[in-house]
Amino acid sequence: MAFEYHDEFMAVAFHEAKKALHNDEVPVGCVLVFGNKTVISCGHNETNEGCSALFHAELVAIQKLMNKLKNEADPTTCWMLKNGLESRKIEDVLQRSVLYVTVEPCIMCASALRMLTVGRVFYGCRNDRFGGNGTTLSVHDSTTFREKCKEGNPATRSFSFPPYESTCVEGTRLNQSIDLLKNFYKGENKRAPTEKRILKPAR
Repeated sequence: MAFEYHDEFMAVAFHEAKKALHNDEVPVGCVLVFGNKTVISCGHNETNEGCSALFHAELVAIQKLMNKLKNEADPTTCWMLKNGLESRKIEDVLQRSVLYVTVEPCIMCASALRMLTVGRVFYGCRNDRFGGNGTTLSVHDSTTFREKCKEGNPATRSFSFPPYESTCVEGTRLNQSIDLLKNFYKGENKRAPTEKRILKPAR
């Protein structure tokens, strides 16, 4: 299924990222769009607030969607069932959905997106340290991922993803995503331990 880029959905992702920035979280936000027509879930980084490294924007959005799908009376679920969704399995929903995210998903999130067969991913700037959609590792590319696994430890050498390829498109609102990150890192991280806290000019 071909999905074209729609800037209004990326705008919602940036709105989510600004929520994270306001909460002194790394400003990453995302939205999931069913059929590339309607937002069905959104999320932003909550790793500090939730005291969990798993609370990245993408995983937060997926968890919210899973909670909606468990509820037959949920308006979002009802709308999807009336508009072509045949089951409430998360994989069936995500295969027909597009993720708009302000920063390239990390390897952990990219792996989850691949396992759950998300139809397409549009992201802003690259994640130079942990990018899982091509910068550090191409999780969405089966051949490249298998080669990297062979180079790794024995526990990963036999691991494989389901035979599904997703398309990732980078550089949407690139400068805006970079500016948000710069805005975060030039400020003081109030959640850092006192001995590691670096005092910086206020934003």
